Amino acid sequence: MKLSVALLGVACAALMSGCSVFNSLNTVKECNYTFAGLEGFSYAGVKLDKLKDPTSLTLTDSINILTALRDKNAKLTFNTLVDIENPHSGTASVEKMDWILFLDDTEMLSGINNDTIKIEPNATSRATIQANVDPTKVLNGNSIENLWTLYRKLSGKDTSKSSKVTLKLKPTVGGHTLKDYLTLDKTL
Repeated sequence: MKLSVALLGVACAALMSGCSVFNSLNTVKECNYTFAGLEGFSYAGVKLDKLKDPTSLTLTDSINILTALRDKNAKLTFNTLVDIENPHSGTASVEKMDWILFLDDTEMLSGINNDTIKIEPNATSRATIQANVDPTKVLNGNSIENLWTLYRKLSGKDTSKSSKVTLKLKPTVGGHTLKDYLTLDKTL
């Protein structure tokens, strides 16, 4: 009899825990997500945001970039900004976020953000997802001009033609991952 009561208690606790995770996952899913932009671009230690064009590179910056392109050992890094609004009365918390970034419907890069994101009730929080991409895998040719074009398109500084940036997010809550990606689009 004691064993049956203990098993019933464990089953109830597991059921309540499962309901809690389901509710938390549903709360995160029902938050409002807005793609706020991209910032903080750098390559081989060179902050691209400070440059007007490739000809404004210093000699040291040029050597660092050319060496990185030749050796294929440096990453283009930048931050993807997402505003998350929680319209619920309880805190929404994401323990990790899988993401995929597309430029004009072409997958550019993907990754996992392992930083916990907490969104207080009836508030908005900005999540910063750091991206690292090997430009040699997404560029047609290894040149500073192609790297510069990729940066200008992603940063929205290439105004000759607008580009669509799509961010797909898949949050994980309580060890459970949302089934489908949330899709956010931004025209730059």
